[in-house]
Amino acid sequence: MRRAYKFRLRPSARRHIALTACVESHRELYNSALQERRDGWMHSKTRIRYTDQAAQPTEIRSVRADVAVWSYSSQQATLRRLNKAVDGFFRRVKAGGKVGYPRFKGAVGSTLLNGPKMVMAPAGIRTARGCTCKASSKLRSARTAKCVGE
Repeated sequence: MRRAYKFRLRPSARRHIALTACVESHRELYNSALQERRDGWMHSKTRIRYTDQAAQPTEIRSVRADVAVWSYSSQQATLRRLNKAVDGFFRRVKAGGKVGYPRFKGAVGSTLLNGPKMVMAPAGIRTARGCTCKASSKLRSARTAKCVGE
């Protein structure tokens, strides 16, 4: 049984900056992985899958310290979310339904963070196992999160 909870976040200014940086880092990962899939298909008709991209965060974390700060499992969950979007696209193409290729996430609309396990989110915000936390698109004004878990 799935239950939904809506929590009111009241982060301090420092924690708000950390949460914004986390969302930005995941948005950058999502967009770069989508660009890699798109370029692979356009240039050499190669379909890049989740298994091909799953090991890349380890390499990126060794080079970039700003990315290594965030949870590895949440980064993998971001790649899984992209894989789910691309799989949905190909499923709709096959079924002949309304087709829409996954879009790149903008700075305002990208607020979804996933964590498949107990994750220490930025600035001490904990999420439970299997929880998806979605901060509102207007972080400064509303500062709410919707968590959906088991």
